[in-house]
Amino acid sequence: MKIKYEDNEYFIGWNHGMSTLHKTRATTCYIKNGDRLVVEASSVCAPEDNFSKETGRKLSLTRALRDFRKSFRKAAWEKYGMEIGF
Repeated sequence: MKIKYEDNEYFIGWNHGMSTLHKTRATTCYIKNGDRLVVEASSVCAPEDNFSKETGRKLSLTRALRDFRKSFRKAAWEKYGMEIGF
């Protein structure tokens, strides 16, 4: 998903797959500015949990946005809400 913020265009995306370290399902959120990777954050499923893309996306996005300004975090969550319809 694309976000325009302070004359910059960011792209937020996710990858879902197996964590080789934890041997369980994981979701990784990445934020790019052009071709430059700005941040990457992951959420890993506990072995006894059911994998959920939605839960993984929300948790990894929360972690990826941790060091951004509040106004950027708000813009990202509003865009995410529009994308998934909440």
